[in-house]
Amino acid sequence: MILNPQTKIAPRVLLTGAGLSANFGAPLARGMWAHLFGHKMVQKRQRVRNLLSQEFDFELVYERVRTEDAFDADDRVALKTALFDALTYIDRSICSYDTGLRPYHNWGGISKLVSRFVGAEGELGFVFTLNFDLLLERRYGALDKMALLSLPGIAQDKPWVPNPYEIGPTHQLLPASSAQYGPHTLDQVTTRLVYIKLHGSHNWISPTLEEPIVGTQKTAQITKEPLLQWYSKLFNAVLHKPNVMLLTFGYGFRDEHINETIKKAITDVGLKLHIIDPRDPEELRKSLENQGYIEIWDKGLQGYYQYTFRDLFPGGGPSNGS
Repeated sequence: MILNPQTKIAPRVLLTGAGLSANFGAPLARGMWAHLFGHKMVQKRQRVRNLLSQEFDFELVYERVRTEDAFDADDRVALKTALFDALTYIDRSICSYDTGLRPYHNWGGISKLVSRFVGAEGELGFVFTLNFDLLLERRYGALDKMALLSLPGIAQDKPWVPNPYEIGPTHQLLPASSAQYGPHTLDQVTTRLVYIKLHGSHNWISPTLEEPIVGTQKTAQITKEPLLQWYSKLFNAVLHKPNVMLLTFGYGFRDEHINETIKKAITDVGLKLHIIDPRDPEELRKSLENQGYIEIWDKGLQGYYQYTFRDLFPGGGPSNGS
């Protein structure tokens, strides 16, 4: 059992992807490819460089280098180092986004967006993300809202909220045992908003998983980390609650295991889906159809909002919550 029958779930659930963090300096998929390709260690590994010069899906490249015999240990170290350096760059971008070097930094918009998913009295609200970055940890917390937010399964014996402006993550060591996670984990939550990082986090250190959840075999990677296994089951359980509405913001619908969970919830319990995405809706529909997930669009979609974060939360200036 993942959820206690008595646990009440807020009717609105948020799922964020890279498209949200991109508003604050984080690169999208092609930007990540550029970071990896230009890294000095990658440039010295001819096999990796050649593959990147022909294949622009950085996750596919990462998976091939990680698993194929054509690449050696030094190739894998070079690409893994490049990936971690790219994640550090993303964190630095988030930290420095309101230093005057950027034209837009409405941190108050983050608070306004996320706070709409806080559960009512006696309810748990859920925000799921596929991002490794510390955008919410740094910027939702910077607006003094972190008292409303919990990361279940993460030890609370020391502050896990990093300084908004201090480069470099505050590391958290994850437990190795899956026995720590279950319905009792949520019972220990004392706030009304739960933050679930489905693919892990830049500042987590796992005794069972040595690298971020990147590549084309994410399900197999997730099974190696007990916390992420539980998070994956929790995502499925929450979406299968009756009368739940899922809003996706910045998710490109390219992760098979996430698409499968959404599709199954639509088919099983009639999950209602709303999407915020600046892309042409026809483009996303064709992508879902090509991947075999057209049911997500045809049966589950209730609303499509072709907006950017800036469209919805215009403004800039100091991070004063406005």
